[in-house]
Amino acid sequence: GSRYQEMALYFLIEFAPGAAVLEKDGSFEGSVSGTSFQWIPLDGLEQANLFPTFLQSRVKAIPPTTEYIVHPNVLH
Repeated sequence: GSRYQEMALYFLIEFAPGAAVLEKDGSFEGSVSGTSFQWIPLDGLEQANLFPTFLQSRVKAIPPTTEYIVHPNVLH
């Protein structure tokens, strides 16, 4: 029931060929304790439990320039 605000920066990155992170499968721990990651196929984003929810569609249409987005993430 608490309200909060998040400010985040998202970056498009490219890993070097053969980078170890590309070989990860399923859920894997990040370098910071308590963080975990999982690769999600692009065609599965709409069904993923992904927040903020605008990422489910916007990741497939990365803009060529910086973009400011205000997104009301309402959880039910």
